[in-house]
Amino acid sequence: MLAHLKLVPLGTRFALSLVCLGLFVLSVRAEDAPAIVHAVVQGESQIPEFRARVVISIDGRRGWDLDWGYDHGKEFYSGTQYVTGIPGKSEPVPQRIKWAFDGDKMRGIRSHLAKKVDTGKIAGLDPELFRGVPNPRTLLGSDIRFEGRQSLGEVLAAASDITLLPDLEVVDGHRCHVLQLRKVDKTHDGRVFDARVWIDTERGSRPLKYEKYRSDDGRLAWKALYERVENIRLQKIDGVWFPTHGEYQQFGYDFVPAPGHTEQELSRLPMADAMQKVDVVLRPSAKYSVDIDPESIQINKGIPAAEFTIVFPQGCLITDEFTRLTYTVGEIPEGPDVLHSLEATAATSATTRETTSMPVAQTVQPGFPLGKMTIAILCGAGLMAVALIAAIAKKKHNRVR
Repeated sequence: MLAHLKLVPLGTRFALSLVCLGLFVLSVRAEDAPAIVHAVVQGESQIPEFRARVVISIDGRRGWDLDWGYDHGKEFYSGTQYVTGIPGKSEPVPQRIKWAFDGDKMRGIRSHLAKKVDTGKIAGLDPELFRGVPNPRTLLGSDIRFEGRQSLGEVLAAASDITLLPDLEVVDGHRCHVLQLRKVDKTHDGRVFDARVWIDTERGSRPLKYEKYRSDDGRLAWKALYERVENIRLQKIDGVWFPTHGEYQQFGYDFVPAPGHTEQELSRLPMADAMQKVDVVLRPSAKYSVDIDPESIQINKGIPAAEFTIVFPQGCLITDEFTRLTYTVGEIPEGPDVLHSLEATAATSATTRETTSMPVAQTVQPGFPLGKMTIAILCGAGLMAVALIAAIAKKKHNRVR
């Protein structure tokens, strides 16, 4: 073999070496994507639980002051929301809020300070309530998909079309590997999205930036930007890299004729053909800033179970999606209202959801089957109630006379 190599000119041998090296680098880069994904998953395993104080601003205006906690899927946030657009109020109106998910049920309460009224809700998990506001998990990459509450590592591990770009890119002074995901997300109305994620493998394999785009296989690929999370700053807390700042922004976009084409021309073409002759003009929306107090960050320190539920105060108006009842805490229905409550609870007996566990003053008796006998009893009770009310009314009328 060496004898044959000696017959090859030096320049040719050098060129062959470069080709072989290039093929080797390309093969290593192709195999590196799973390695980067594994590093992200491993990095996330360091923070199954955290708690921190968060300030969320919208275009520089304070929007929320929150205590945010997460523990193996359970989650809560509580604090103050500054609500704008209230008629007659020129300044934002503070409202106390809390949402908590205990792994089974989600509970929420809002205290309207101006009206001195508390309203509460009991329901199944609605992920939008925890990702509708940019938060610490947003900066960790959890907003890369619309539905569910998957972490970035879970999304990357499940991705069917993922590529590691060949070159490192510098983000805020740090070298990052860039993962590119095709068709990683789909909305209920059929819109499909691609994503790019910039991973800092030197600092916990945390994302420093990620973007979502309208998916396209043609000339519009990676142009119709939908949302961006950037300017993520990391700080080492108890040996773990954790975000302390980041910015979130959504974008609208318009399709306009590309140079050399007109709207009239494109209007005569099939949609698929016309889309190959347009450019994208982005329309940025409000920018959200997430600031996390480094002194408040607690990682794997334990969060009391009480934080993931809510004990509703007396007088709070509750909407319960499990029992399909609306009631006030501390008020037990009386008189004809009892019949209405029985009918409402009976209607829920066909469901498989269990009755929400509440203090005695809040508990509604479980429903029962609506058989012919039950209907007869209910109807009879209703007629008796009507007759009783009529009798009382007549008696009061006679007294007045």
